[in-house]
Amino acid sequence: MKTRKLGVFLTCSTIFALMLTTFAAFVQPVKAAEQISIVNHQGFLDSAGYYNVYGEVKNSGDTAAKNVYVKITFSSGSEVDEDEHETLIHVILPGRKSPFMGTAGSIQGSLVTSYTVELMDLTMSSEDLPKVLQIMSSKSEVNIINNMMINGTVKNTGTETATYTRVYATVYDGPSGTGNVVAVTSCTAQPYNLDPGQTGNFEMGFFITQGKTYASYVLAAESDQYAATTEYVAATTIPEFSSFIVVSLLIVTMLIVAVAAKRKQLQTAHSNLN
Repeated sequence: MKTRKLGVFLTCSTIFALMLTTFAAFVQPVKAAEQISIVNHQGFLDSAGYYNVYGEVKNSGDTAAKNVYVKITFSSGSEVDEDEHETLIHVILPGRKSPFMGTAGSIQGSLVTSYTVELMDLTMSSEDLPKVLQIMSSKSEVNIINNMMINGTVKNTGTETATYTRVYATVYDGPSGTGNVVAVTSCTAQPYNLDPGQTGNFEMGFFITQGKTYASYVLAAESDQYAATTEYVAATTIPEFSSFIVVSLLIVTMLIVAVAAKRKQLQTAHSNLN
């Protein structure tokens, strides 16, 4: 009798163990929540007199995140100006970063004495976007008015149309996308709806500020359906500011000489007539 009960117990235990093993095979591991943190930011007065804050956040979790907002508070004595800003990239994939920026509005830039940046409790989980938008090429140059232009091409390698395709640039004062963020800019691709296999152009820019170093930039792309295949890292091409000063002085000098020569010609012609 005891032997029969032992056999029934062992049989039931074996069946139960098999059921647990089968159930475990079909259960997917639970993903941790997205983990957003501010990893970099700095504020400074630009050449136009505005006080800007540039920075970036990173998703250290294993789930994509959306609706990521930061609150930037500018202070000038007792006066406070605060505003909420969504990160430029709307869906931040695991392990990736997104830039953000903000400008003091109600406080004059030169009067800003301090600022703070904090994450807002609005972040939500999101489905991953297929990584099919590929930055094919890019270059940068600075024109005579100290405006850095970044242009290039982006391709849709997916199977569906990429609607409202955007390209974002985060500019750093260190090489290969390291150091502090010194500028953030973005634009839509042309055309901004890219069919499968189609390549679009992009061009964006910002004014550089004397005393700041602009060594490298990182590009990322995003559409309503897709994310970038990977981040595109490039070095900037910026001449020394002294070159701009020299060129500007040369232009001004040439204009003065030309005006003086023209005035002398007019005076000579007038004298000859008399």
